[in-house]
Amino acid sequence: MSKSQDFDAIVIGSGYGGACAAEPLSRAGLKVCIVERGTWWGAFDGHRPLPETVPQILGSLARFNFSAFGRGVSIPLSNRGLLEVSVHQGSIVVNSVAVGGNSLVSGNYMRRPAPQFFATLPPELTSSELAPHYDRIEQALGVSSGPRDEETQARLSAFAEREKCVLGPVPQSIRFASDDPATKPPCTLCNKCMFGCNVGAKLSFDRTLIATAMKAGAVVRDLCMVQTVARVPGGYEVRFRDARTGKSEVLRAPRVVVAAGAMNTLKVLLRSTATGALDPIPELGRHFSVGADWIAWYRASRDITPEKVTGHVLEADMRVPGSGTDFDFNILAATGPLIPGSWLLRTVQGRRTVGLVGFGPDDMDGQVSWTGRGTAIRHRKTAVLGRIQPMLDRLAGVYGWNGTPRPPDPNRRVRPWLTFHPLGGCRMATDASRGVVDFKGEVFGHPGLHVADASILPVMTIAGPQLSISALASWIAERIVKGEGHSEKRQPSPMMSSAA
Repeated sequence: MSKSQDFDAIVIGSGYGGACAAEPLSRAGLKVCIVERGTWWGAFDGHRPLPETVPQILGSLARFNFSAFGRGVSIPLSNRGLLEVSVHQGSIVVNSVAVGGNSLVSGNYMRRPAPQFFATLPPELTSSELAPHYDRIEQALGVSSGPRDEETQARLSAFAEREKCVLGPVPQSIRFASDDPATKPPCTLCNKCMFGCNVGAKLSFDRTLIATAMKAGAVVRDLCMVQTVARVPGGYEVRFRDARTGKSEVLRAPRVVVAAGAMNTLKVLLRSTATGALDPIPELGRHFSVGADWIAWYRASRDITPEKVTGHVLEADMRVPGSGTDFDFNILAATGPLIPGSWLLRTVQGRRTVGLVGFGPDDMDGQVSWTGRGTAIRHRKTAVLGRIQPMLDRLAGVYGWNGTPRPPDPNRRVRPWLTFHPLGGCRMATDASRGVVDFKGEVFGHPGLHVADASILPVMTIAGPQLSISALASWIAERIVKGEGHSEKRQPSPMMSSAA
């Protein structure tokens, strides 16, 4: 096993957590290495074009994971693939394997959490403490809302008033307007960007914070799959396999930030504890959720849906009230087939199809364990799905769907559901009996080892968790910088309008 040079900090992963941790660490003057198991994608930068059709998506698969009956299997398909699919007890999880992580293939929906989210964090992490980090990420990614069909918005407003919901715009990290189209291309309103924008208007992390981190001196090691993190004198060893050479290598640093996405972060840490590379972490793998996401498609009326889709696939954001002053769940409305460039989906769904997506919190009672060959996940169907389904049915009536809405039923049997937001398993808590990391993202009993992705969230954020993951990772990086004594080297946060 060859030895590589040492760093001040190693960041595992380059998505919502990894990018937002690596960039401020690099700007602070630390020598940072970003280890990413995927590679670079995006036709606008001379890399492979992102997929737009079903055949292209299938051809971009990198890995398939499956778990059932306490067993887990991981099947590699392509080292240079883009997407990883995992099937666990009726849930289908899709995530990206690339530099920039899920920011390349998601809707880049950057919504701030509902107020009750902050009450679940350790007392040191208040909404006011995190506000500058939310602001920084929104500025860095140019978060804004795209054009909307006014007639549809009027119908949605009437529905929201009747149902006592809160209707708002859809904040996304997409450039909808530009003063320099040649170097900063704006959105062309093609509605083909759910699995990737080949125009260059989606401000994914590979083109923003990762690019800034590299300018500050960070090194990106792509196509390197981390196997374990091991405690050694003075810090940690990150052991990985380089897919280009087929050789195993080691990087060393006093600080390691694991931000490979909830499921892969758990895989790395569980394997590390199972092999003895790390001491046991009692709560690791507990309080996990595959995500209470629900996607439903409805045939819509020709008189209601616009003749041409304008903007991104997401056109409305609605928060549904729960008990007291809390919100129960969140709904996003799409304006056409999930993959508009696909002839197959256009044929099956029709051009007049509206997609509704619900996000809700569940009991976070899942558990992830290491089987020796992969991870196994145990979880129960979440009751919030039985509340989301009927509301989606009622909202579909706004678009001309004439079916009969289902009544709320928390015990309803549901078909396998598609989710993009697994979270938990490394819960942020006040002590080791309640979670895995403290308010600084540092693993209890493992000084210098941090986690900074969706796995640290104690609850779902009611809406998509991307912005909260990014803000927490930025907060954790700031704590590392102050702890390392590099505060005097920090530079002001750059205006990221140049990114991209």
